[in-house]
Amino acid sequence: MTAPTLPETLERLHELVPDRVTNVGYTTARVMVHDRLIYLDLEDPAQFGPWLEYALREECAARGLRMSYHQTPLVGGGYGWLVGLGDPLEAPHLGAADTPAEALGLALLKALTAQVDR
Repeated sequence: MTAPTLPETLERLHELVPDRVTNVGYTTARVMVHDRLIYLDLEDPAQFGPWLEYALREECAARGLRMSYHQTPLVGGGYGWLVGLGDPLEAPHLGAADTPAEALGLALLKALTAQVDR
């Protein structure tokens, strides 16, 4: 099973937290940071990465989810990111991706999906 693309992850997050992630398209999205709506160009990681990560961190904090970030070496060279949400002594919800923002999005999606499934 392959990880969802960033637009797919954001679309699903929009369904679960529509006040935080909105107007998701294939190359654009908007996120709420504090009380400000921020436009994201998903084709420009330098532009969307910090804003997306900040918006998702705010959502995690609002839900009381503890975060842990780890940069990990990849088999073919380079580095990727692993983000865990929840209690590290229990099974945390993990997300892995090329950027911290994308890894956090995957981890948050898993955490929210687990809450909905309860």
